[in-house]
Amino acid sequence: MPEQEAPEAIFETEIGDADVDFYLSGSWRILLGVSVDFLFKPDGSVEFHPQSAFPGLELDKPFEQIPDLTASVWLMERYFLEYSFLGGFEENYFLMGYQGQEDEFLDHLYIGNRDIAIDPYLFLDIPEQDDSSIGAEALLRTGASSHELLLRSDNNQSESRLYIGKNLVSEEVIPLSDYIAGRFFKLPDQGVEELEVYLEDANGDYYSDVDGRRRHYRQAGVDDATLDSEEGLVFIKEAAAGGQVVVYYKKGGKPVGDVSLGSGALCGVTGGKLDPSAGAIDFDWLVT
Repeated sequence: MPEQEAPEAIFETEIGDADVDFYLSGSWRILLGVSVDFLFKPDGSVEFHPQSAFPGLELDKPFEQIPDLTASVWLMERYFLEYSFLGGFEENYFLMGYQGQEDEFLDHLYIGNRDIAIDPYLFLDIPEQDDSSIGAEALLRTGASSHELLLRSDNNQSESRLYIGKNLVSEEVIPLSDYIAGRFFKLPDQGVEELEVYLEDANGDYYSDVDGRRRHYRQAGVDDATLDSEEGLVFIKEAAAGGQVVVYYKKGGKPVGDVSLGSGALCGVTGGKLDPSAGAIDFDWLVT
């Protein structure tokens, strides 16, 4: 006996069968416009112009089509394919997948380029989908829990933030020829004690007489400067424009200005130019 031929398709149906549904909804508007004007002259003659010359009556598009259609095909009330024509065809989208029935483990599976997302969580917020992206989402349900899956390709830009403890670090990039003055200082010594910074202030409680001029200062607080005694660094948060910055510290019980401090604090010099490969130079408290 001849063998029975295999079927040509695993699943075969057509529009009109009980397990196939086709839907078409929406509108397709066609706009046709005409703009003309008539000019009545004092001599009684009339001029006709096919295009209006009056401001605000010009016609940019004499013919325009605005589609807003959605077509979808459903198989067995579960599998579907949907396509929409919107506006000038620039916002068209498609959606396909599986829509489960009540009490099924797979609630739905969607694949497309519109409205592919999951519900926001306390620790995770998914942004809206861009028109040029594509993705897939799924929802799985059991009697005691639900599980959402999302896979999507977006044309988004990544951003990052840097924190030190609870403080947000702001970065400023400047060219080498435009350095910031009066804000960042490296002390001649590291590992200092009793580090204090004073900013020139006409209303300050502290003063000094130099070259016959009295200058007033106030002690810098946490809102004015960041002090690093271990590395010997002072960062002034606002540039000390036109004013002096005075620093006091001790190291090994010796106060700032002692000739034994500032050893190897400066970059070496070769031929009158800074040379990091040359030997370091001690800080000279009377000259430097």
